[in-house]
Amino acid sequence: MAITFAQNTYAGEAAEEFIVKAVSGNSTVNNGHIYIQSGVNKTFTQPRLRKNGNFIQPYATGAPSAQGGFTIQERALTPTELMVYTEFNPMAFRAFWEPFQPSPTQQLLFTELTPNVQRDLINLLLEYTQFDMAQCIWTGDTVTTGTAYPNTLFDGLLTKALSDPDGLDTVIDVTPSGVGAFTSSNIEGYLKLVYQGMPKPLVMRPDMKIFCSITTAQEIQEAANDISGKGPTFLQAPALDAMTYNGKRIVPLEEFPDNVLFAAESNATVRSNLHMAVTDLSNHVTVKMGYIAENREDMFFKMIFKAAVGIGNIDECVILDARS
Repeated sequence: MAITFAQNTYAGEAAEEFIVKAVSGNSTVNNGHIYIQSGVNKTFTQPRLRKNGNFIQPYATGAPSAQGGFTIQERALTPTELMVYTEFNPMAFRAFWEPFQPSPTQQLLFTELTPNVQRDLINLLLEYTQFDMAQCIWTGDTVTTGTAYPNTLFDGLLTKALSDPDGLDTVIDVTPSGVGAFTSSNIEGYLKLVYQGMPKPLVMRPDMKIFCSITTAQEIQEAANDISGKGPTFLQAPALDAMTYNGKRIVPLEEFPDNVLFAAESNATVRSNLHMAVTDLSNHVTVKMGYIAENREDMFFKMIFKAAVGIGNIDECVILDARS
């Protein structure tokens, strides 16, 4: 049965699809550089187990004595409540959706749209939220005065790395004194600092990556072209996202800030050091589209959801920050 294009609400799987659409559509999420934990209504706990001393000891007869121990810590990732709201006149899109009306001869006043057309229209609207979310994932800052929207939505990964909100550990900061803006002449030295700063147990892990902006990646590529006898340090590739440094993948992101290098173990599984929690609000209408008033043609679209990002082990990340 056709659904009239008025006061439609979505919940369950349909609402989740729209929420995923809002937070994805960027390289960080789509290319598997962060673990997405969905269905977090209140708090997502990131457990941490730290070993103290050595557990193995020589065999001895009699009652054994304990050796070594471990400390259990937790990071609480509490999503921030967010909203997407916009108003528009559907008649502006009439030429596109009119062929999909259930009854082409129906009077315009009583026009109906099939659910799949409404779904496509919502997805188009949500595409405009994706870059805002992508920026906030990395550079969101709810504390610093003067932070520009959309970075005020929630604290991003770089913000949390530089100022651990839980006070558990400290990022490995290899920023040298007198650091300057990245250029093709100094970027190789900065990459070397980041690589040498990686914790030794993580150097051999395949998912230890170096994140940077598109502009920085172009500087890296230019530096690789300028180095004679490149050897194994640089592995040049035609595509920016196929470069490596000493075997570590260089990941350029459109949403990443210039003049920053950030190394972390990341993937789309729970073992990733980078996490994102996202959810709809339980027992609430989370996605709604309808007419603003019965006597008006313009409509509204409203979606409520929650999102936040976090780092499991900040002391396993390396940063070189040359932002002024």
